Amino acid sequence: KATLKEISSTPHDILLLDFVDERFKLGLTGHTLFSLSGEVEKTGFTLGERAFLEPGSDSFMELWEAGLDQFLTRVDVTKVIVNRIFWAERLPDGKEISNLGWIRRNNAILQKFYSVIERNWQLRTIRYPEDLLMADPGHRWGLAPYHFAGGVYSHTLAELGRLI
Repeated sequence: KATLKEISSTPHDILLLDFVDERFKLGLTGHTLFSLSGEVEKTGFTLGERAFLEPGSDSFMELWEAGLDQFLTRVDVTKVIVNRIFWAERLPDGKEISNLGWIRRNNAILQKFYSVIERNWQLRTIRYPEDLLMADPGHRWGLAPYHFAGGVYSHTLAELGRLI
C-alpha cells in the first residue's frame, strides 16, 4: 500500500509500466491478493485451501483492470509509458525456443493487457519490431523468453529518448 505513495512522492521524469512478468497466479487471502511467484513458491508456501486466479482469466482481468485504474488515478499519467513487449519465440540464430505453447499463452495474456490499456487510456507506448524479439541464450539470469537479446534494450532506450 505504500508503493503508490512512494511513487507519487519520488521525483521522476517517466514511469515505465512493464507487464512482462504478469505471468503468475494471484492468490487470495481474505481481502489480500498476492502473486504466487517462483520466489514465493521457493519459500515452501502453498496455496492450500486458498483461492487463486489464473492469469488472463475473467476474474484476474477484472482485478487487473481495476488495479491499473486505481494506480493510474494516483500517478501523473503524463509521465507514464507502457512497455508493450511480448515474449520471444526465437533465439538470435533463428531457432525456436522450446515451450512455444507456454510462450504463446503468455503472449495472449499480454495482448489482453495491452487491449485493455488501449481501450481505456491514452498512454504513450513503446512498441517493438517482431524481428527484435529474441531471447538471449547468454543472458545473466539464464535463457528465458523474457530475457532478451541486446537489441531489445537498445530499442527501449532509443524509444524512451524519443518519448521524453
